[in-house]
Amino acid sequence: MPKIKVLTQRYFIELAFKGTNFHGWQIQPNAVSVQECLEKALQTITREGTAVTGAGRTDTGVHASYYVAHIDSVKADLDHPDFVHKLNSFLHKDIVIFSISKLQSDAHARFNAVSRTYQYHMNLQKDPFQQETSWYFFRQPDIDLMNEASRVLFDYDDFTSFSKLHTDVKTNLCKIYLAEWHQSGTNVVFTVKADRFLRNMVRALVGTILEVGIGKISLDEFRAIDGSRDTPTLTRAASKINENLYASTALERGTLKIKSMQITWLPIQGPEQKAAKAKALEYMSAVLQAFTPALTKKQSQQKLQKLLTAGKNKRYYADTEGAIRYVVADNGEKGLTFAVEPIKLALSDTLGGAN
Repeated sequence: MPKIKVLTQRYFIELAFKGTNFHGWQIQPNAVSVQECLEKALQTITREGTAVTGAGRTDTGVHASYYVAHIDSVKADLDHPDFVHKLNSFLHKDIVIFSISKLQSDAHARFNAVSRTYQYHMNLQKDPFQQETSWYFFRQPDIDLMNEASRVLFDYDDFTSFSKLHTDVKTNLCKIYLAEWHQSGTNVVFTVKADRFLRNMVRALVGTILEVGIGKISLDEFRAIDGSRDTPTLTRAASKINENLYASTALERGTLKIKSMQITWLPIQGPEQKAAKAKALEYMSAVLQAFTPALTKKQSQQKLQKLLTAGKNKRYYADTEGAIRYVVADNGEKGLTFAVEPIKLALSDTLGGAN
């Protein structure tokens, strides 16, 4: 007998939730999530095995003032205000449904979302009434400087350095549309808008930019870090050579093995630019020679020039030779970074010459 196709109606659900008591949006093993609570409530009322698809994940404790999800149901009246009221009465007190509306079958809460916006709230004065909705920070940061650091984010699209390790995403590329800080009295808010966010990305951005705001790292050091491709398994030791030249080494946590050495040059205008660039190239050549001691000083300089030419005007260029990867990040007037990274060879690479 032919199979009977059951027609379903797709609905968009507009909601909000206070995330204090939840381990994020997505269903988690042995933890309470917003998605799980919503699915259980829907299944109880509709008597269907309703699966809920959300616009994206949220981290543990994150609140949502506006969030969108979608469901499919054989019922044709779930958009009625009475159903919305009934669903709210079944839900956890920290979840509210604003509305449910019918949409075409190919509408998707996640894939049709063109952007997401996060706000991170801080309070410079201890307030017991804001403990669950803002972070108490006892020092006055430099908001103008933090906004300068936030504008640097527009120059990059790879946010590996601000992502939690071992996630199941296929890419760490994100497009930042808005990133700004505002202060009103003792309340400080960071607003960031992007096409997508990585796990723990917003918290990592806030923490790093805040270090700029309290003078722990300079704006130029932040620019150098933001342009790197280091992951959180590494710890960075950075040093300021002069006002426009920075050196940094990425060390593997635990073993302290060198994973990357880089020189970042920030161009300056005026008659001193030529000498400043020559100084930067001298340092870059020295880093290259440190990893390839068989090369003479002149050969190192020639190799460096060849790499910089190949990577000119490219935000990321890499060339691998044996167990060494050379990286060039050329952002024009905003800076030039040259890095050398030792890499692990696969067994097939080490035996390649024997075939």
